[in-house]
Amino acid sequence: MKKICLNIVLAIPTLLMAQQKTTGVVPLINAMTAKIDMDQPTSTVTLTLTGPSNRFFALGFNATQMSANTDCVVMTSATILSDMKLPGGHFAPAADAVNNWTIQSNTTSGTTRTVIATRPFVAETSDFTFTYAMTSINLIFSHRNTSGYTLNGHGDNFGNLNAPFTNVLGGEDFNLLSSVTISPNPSTGIFMISKNERTPISALNVYDINAKLVKSLSYQENQSVDLTGLNPGLYFLEISNESDKTVRKILIE
Repeated sequence: MKKICLNIVLAIPTLLMAQQKTTGVVPLINAMTAKIDMDQPTSTVTLTLTGPSNRFFALGFNATQMSANTDCVVMTSATILSDMKLPGGHFAPAADAVNNWTIQSNTTSGTTRTVIATRPFVAETSDFTFTYAMTSINLIFSHRNTSGYTLNGHGDNFGNLNAPFTNVLGGEDFNLLSSVTISPNPSTGIFMISKNERTPISALNVYDINAKLVKSLSYQENQSVDLTGLNPGLYFLEISNESDKTVRKILIE
């Protein structure tokens, strides 16, 4: 009996091993953000992408520039997330014969559109193949300079970065930061972070709308976050600990 109980106890960590990975919410440029979740049991990728509600915005996978054959998704209308491929150089992408992305949600709030879409890890040979062993992914991104969905004229609204994946643990994990809230928001620069008392926070980083780091702070339990030295505007507050990170939009008036 003791041996059986011991085997059960030893099996618990295996059962709770992470079966999902996430980049968390990654600030891109201006109002654009991306979040990529990988689910190992179903071999499914979930992409949560935000951008301007009245123009095209695009995200390319496994690339640092507009290289030929880069797999990308583009919001080509208010309702269509297109599966596309770049031809190389500064030319518009072409649509794949089959769109392997399925939109699960498409909502707007003010001037921001949020699209949630899913796709299998392995799609067509022309599509980037996601593997659960990935520890990070290179992303390129852009959005149109003015309103409209014609694939031209993104101006300086583009960039690239590397987004690391972190494990999402099974069971109740107090290290996860998904339930963290910020208030008041908007504010004049003084914010409070609300969280479970058992959830640790190790670092706070503030980025402007161009994804430039403008301030780093240490977190003090039950104390306000003072950002009164920053100019009024939209910022992204990255909250992190040793095993997770999350990003919240904040507005300083």
